[in-house]
Amino acid sequence: MCYRIGEMYLDNQKYGLAILKFKRAIYYRTRVLGKNDPSLIKINEKLAETFKKWNKFDDCLKYYQICLTALQKWEKSGTEVSRVYKLIGQVYEEIGNNQKAYETYEHCLEYALKVYEENDPKIAEIFQSLGSIQRKLQKYKEAHESYKRALQIYNEKYKEKHESVASLYTDIAWIYHDEKKFPE
Repeated sequence: MCYRIGEMYLDNQKYGLAILKFKRAIYYRTRVLGKNDPSLIKINEKLAETFKKWNKFDDCLKYYQICLTALQKWEKSGTEVSRVYKLIGQVYEEIGNNQKAYETYEHCLEYALKVYEENDPKIAEIFQSLGSIQRKLQKYKEAHESYKRALQIYNEKYKEKHESVASLYTDIAWIYHDEKKFPE
């Protein structure tokens, strides 16, 4: 019940009340089901999401880390581990800690490659995120390679009729712009 009320508060941007309800839900579930109950992962993720929307990034990262630790303990496939690493990377990117974002996206890719085929669009999304961070870190050659890998995956899957393909061409153009190099 506390969890659902917390979601309602979150939807209505009442972040303080949402946090209170999510923490209460954790308290009750822990008392009834124990601290190792996998359902706590979902609640901690909602807490992280709430803190992110409230621009409290340290708390957001703390709760994503709790999720990650629990997922690594419970998750066998790695799909959720990869997804949470991507969320953490996005937080680091949002706060401008590009080096940590880069490291986190690398972990995300590592887990994703264990569970998805190499030509899965989820892999392409991670390569695109990596390329974005590499560009911000002025690692243009690496960024270009990441974007090309994502483009290859999207072209195999969707051909050239997908918004992600257009987005990647724009990303590659920005590399040329940043380097002041223009292909002939």
